[in-house]
Amino acid sequence: YNQIGNNDIGIIKLVEEVSLDNYVQIACLPSESLSLFSGIEASTAGWGYQNESTNVLISFSLHNVKLSIYDINDCIDANVTSFMESYGKICAGEINGGKGTCTGDEGGPLFIEQLIDGEIRYVLVGIISKRIGCGRANMLEIFTNVQYYISWINFYL
Repeated sequence: YNQIGNNDIGIIKLVEEVSLDNYVQIACLPSESLSLFSGIEASTAGWGYQNESTNVLISFSLHNVKLSIYDINDCIDANVTSFMESYGKICAGEINGGKGTCTGDEGGPLFIEQLIDGEIRYVLVGIISKRIGCGRANMLEIFTNVQYYISWINFYL
């Protein structure tokens, strides 16, 4: 994306096909009409730290966690982001803490399950972008909103 502004997204085109397995799957992109509202449950996955006190970066197993979507103003109120940085972002986490992403998870997915053509599909709605700590209470997380960039993504795909 352009270098002006607070955009945390990129596209990499692969030369070779990728083999799909239990850890590598194709995610659906969100439609322009998808409505993400406060209270929707989303999931994220990563190979990063399990908590702030660990010193081992790479996990030997993929971990996932379910988080709630919040209004972006909740992240502004929690001082996780500013109003000027809130465009093209999703706020998610657990207000009481105890679970969330951690160091090494950046760039990972935030996805929702959606019924598409009679099948449950994973829809990529966000990309792990910014957080304070790992699953801290009152510290929600910021994700790049994939839907906000969908026209740009489709242009390059």
